[in-house]
Amino acid sequence: MEIYKVSGNESTPDICLDQNRGIFIFNGRSLPENASSIYLPVITWFDEYIKNPNDETLLDIRFDYINSSSIKQLAKLFVLLENIITKGGKVQVRWHFAAEDPDTKAYGEHLSKLVSYPIVLVSD
Repeated sequence: MEIYKVSGNESTPDICLDQNRGIFIFNGRSLPENASSIYLPVITWFDEYIKNPNDETLLDIRFDYINSSSIKQLAKLFVLLENIITKGGKVQVRWHFAAEDPDTKAYGEHLSKLVSYPIVLVSD
């Protein structure tokens, strides 16, 4: 499967999705005016990935800031990843947040209630 890689800017995250190396990383800030334009290609990529996923899928998410429209898009992605579980695969998300950022931590807690796989909250 092709690698999906996007370099972020002041309002969009760096994203690297590499099935062969098992790298699924979101890093930076996510506050685009149109979050679906950023996350729709990601969701489309994972739609394909789910057809033949790795045995274990670990997403590493580290946002300095994330807005509510980006959270809605990530919620769609996280629910989509449930399909890997139904195929017998494993999914885990490491949700990094700054210790002094209770909002990002709360977003991770909220998302963890939507899925059956672990979302591990990591205070940096």
